[in-house]
Amino acid sequence: MSSYNSYLSNKSCCKTQCLIGATGAQGHTGAQGHTGAQGATGAQGATGAQGATGAQGATGAQGATGAQGATGATGAQGATGAQGATGAQGATGARGATGAQGATGATGATGAQGAIGPSSTYYLDYQAVPILPISFEVGDNKPTLYFSYAVSTNSCINVSPGINCGENSYSYKLYECNADGCPATIAEHIENNVCVTQDVPRLNFCSYDSGNGKSRYMCAITGGPSDPTEDAYIEWHWYVKYRDPSSDITAAHVTGKFIFVASAAYILSRYNKDRYNGNGIGMFNPSNHNP
Repeated sequence: MSSYNSYLSNKSCCKTQCLIGATGAQGHTGAQGHTGAQGATGAQGATGAQGATGAQGATGAQGATGAQGATGATGAQGATGAQGATGAQGATGARGATGAQGATGATGATGAQGAIGPSSTYYLDYQAVPILPISFEVGDNKPTLYFSYAVSTNSCINVSPGINCGENSYSYKLYECNADGCPATIAEHIENNVCVTQDVPRLNFCSYDSGNGKSRYMCAITGGPSDPTEDAYIEWHWYVKYRDPSSDITAAHVTGKFIFVASAAYILSRYNKDRYNGNGIGMFNPSNHNP
């Protein structure tokens, strides 16, 4: 036994009572005596050193994990059930009535017409019966106007099937200008007539002789629709009898014609200004003007 243990054995309980005051005898219930002072607590012995912890045995190696069994085959998918019939579509509701369209506003005034383009620069309208070669003996024969042809509609193939081939909506006059004055009426062609027989043996040559020489001829539209929308075309046919002394021909004819034209746009513009008044709406020689 160590000296420290001997020391502890000498400190028995009986020997420490001297340090604690004796408890007074309990008398009859009266005033409680004062509690004696508590003896001092002896010093606690030192805690012995803790032995070293033994080494922990090594952990055994973990056994290998067993192989996973094969996954079983997936069963076949069951057939898809038939789709139920689509229900009948309900009737479409009636469409509401469309509201009345508002009145169309008044059309604005037509602007002033622009100047006529370059294609209408040359308003040349005169035509003439040419002077025959000097070898022809005309004598007292004068050029004779014998036929006129007028049309204001296009041909059948350019319009619609069934239309008659040629209609004339205008009336015309052929005028002569010479040394005696201008104009003088030579012949007329009335509207709604396409072919007209003429018999006017009073035309003159384009000569330099005195009297009725130097004659020129022009044409004008003197009547027609109140809203002209068609082009105008007319031919005035003439002939001259002659004899050629150098041949065996004793009687023959030189023929020719005057052609006059006017576009619908031109006719309308002149009609809006003067109607068919006076000498009418002048026409043009197509060889000098593109209508």
